[in-house]
Order: sequence, then C-alpha cells, then structure tokens
Amino acid sequence: MNIFSKIALQSMKKSRVRTAVTVTGVILSTAMITAVSVFVVSLQNYVVNGAIVKYGGWHAAFLDASPTFIQERSHDIEAAETASFENIGYAVLKGGNNPGKPYLFIAGFNKETFDTLPIRLISGRLPENSKEILVPAHVAANGGVKISTGSTISLSVGNRMSGNEVLSQHTPYTGINGSGASKEILVPKMRKTYTVVGICERPPFEEYTAPGYTMITMAEKSGRADSYSVFVTLKNPRKVHTYAASLAESRNYAFNDEVLRFMGLSDDRIFNTLLYSVGGILTALIMLGSIFLIYNSFSISLNDRIRQFGILMSIGATKRQLRNSVLFEGLCIGAVGIPAEF
Repeated sequence: MNIFSKIALQSMKKSRVRTAVTVTGVILSTAMITAVSVFVVSLQNYVVNGAIVKYGGWHAAFLDASPTFIQERSHDIEAAETASFENIGYAVLKGGNNPGKPYLFIAGFNKETFDTLPIRLISGRLPENSKEILVPAHVAANGGVKISTGSTISLSVGNRMSGNEVLSQHTPYTGINGSGASKEILVPKMRKTYTVVGICERPPFEEYTAPGYTMITMAEKSGRADSYSVFVTLKNPRKVHTYAASLAESRNYAFNDEVLRFMGLSDDRIFNTLLYSVGGILTALIMLGSIFLIYNSFSISLNDRIRQFGILMSIGATKRQLRNSVLFEGLCIGAVGIPAEF
C-alpha cells in the first residue's frame, strides 16, 4: 500500500460520519439495482412459464415431416425434447360459414403428445382410441357448425392438393381464382367414422391462418402415417431461428411465438424493443440516482481534502496519484457497502 492510499484511509477514519453515510448510500443503491434486476428477471420467468402452461414449451414446429425426420430428431444433440402427431388428413366442413377455414383437420395424438401439447377440455374427456375424437369449440363459434358430445360423424378424409403439391396446415386456404375455379382440391383417401367424446378449446398450436379446425383423435397403433407434425424444444432457445432454417428445406415450419416473445426471441421487434427498453430505463434511472447520491458524498469529501491535495501537490504529487487516491477511497467504500447488501 503506497503513501497516498494510507492517507486516504486516514481521511476516511477521521471523517467517520461521512464515511458511514457514503457506505449506507452504496448499500441502498446496490439494493435498488439488485431489486430491479431480480424483479425484471422474475417477471419475465413468470410470463414465460405462464405462456408454456397455455401454449406448450416447444420452440419450433415442422408441420409436414416424414417418419425419417422424426427418427433423426431423436438423435439431435440440439433438441432437448420432441413430440409429434400424425397428420391424418382433411375433411370438408359441411355448412361452415368461414370462407377461409372450410376444412376439418384430423390429428392423431399419442400419450407423449398429450403430455407436451396442452389441450384444455370444456366438456367430455380425451379420446382413448382411434375411433374417438375431440372437437374444438371454435368449430361452432367460428365455423357455425355445432357438433355435440356423443354424436357420431363420418368423414371423407384426404389431402389438400395444389397441382402436385400437398398443402399443410401452415398454408392458408387458397380459395378460387378469377375464373371461379378452385386453386386447390381435396383428394379423398379414406372414410373415417368417429364418436365425439369431448369438446376442447382451440388447440394453441393451430395457427390462426390454418385452413382446418383441428380435431384430435388417437394415432393408429400401426404408426404408418406418411406425414407428421413435429414439435421441438431446444436446449438453447436462442438458436431457434437458425435451427429451423437449417432443417426447413421444403418443409413448412412455425414458431411458438407466444413463448418466444416473452423470452425476447421472437420476430416481434416492437415487443422486443418494449421489453428491453423498460428494463433498461428502470436500471438507468436507479443507476443515475445512485451516482448522484454517492457523488454528493464524494464531493463533500473532495472539498474537505482540497487543502490536503494542495499540500501533496506542493511536494510533487501528480494528478494521476491524487486521482488514484480518490479511486482507492471509492474501492474501499464499495468493498464494504456492496457485500453488506447481501
């Protein structure tokens, strides 16, 4: 310890009240900064966990994946968890009054899918086999067709086709062209008969632009579907956009924007700006107040020591040495005040 540091310590010991007030200011400032930081992080975790409960914890979904793609994901070192369901097909919603949503889309779940993708029942129960089905409430509220629990429905199920291309839930209904001809057709593959065992809320993974109301049944035990929807939860969510783009190729994919938005990882720039701006402004205000609080104490200390500094400069002390003396005093106060807050 040099002579200037010893002089700074002696000055702090001589002015015990001022030193105690300064240390108290450091404790209060540290407490406020810590409280704001913890509040922001806790609030973010709360809203993220709330979104996961409502929408599921997955980050990226691939809506027209092959069985091979699912097997590859089981060995994917970037994926923490995967879930999937069979894309059984589409059926025409007879009597529907929403021109942008003319279909019923049938998804074949397994037990793991029910555990991963939250389904909220309004009435009835979940399907237990591939002959039972769950109907979303917005078929009636949005589509104008009421399907009651206990009823039996028979559907001609197939694929949406636009030329040679098979369309998925990610592709909105294309409607008709200027000549009145449809830009897409439904090609039936099979006849399915289901017993309605329950009514649920709109599945959270169904995009608002999806052309079909998602009805949920149990997957066939054979597990030989040609197309699946795969939901991937990543170990590092910050890589979700790069990850999805690297696997996309010709596949349609979607993001769990409701969860990623609160993580600050969505493409919603306005929300991201708001999220980080609020936290930054609060922290800046606390830091600014802390600087003024502590600066006043140091200013008083500096005024008291001007004569002392004059004497030191008269015997050859440089500005750098005097500055280091003041910084050493601040370091000592911080070393006492910051740990004391914890």
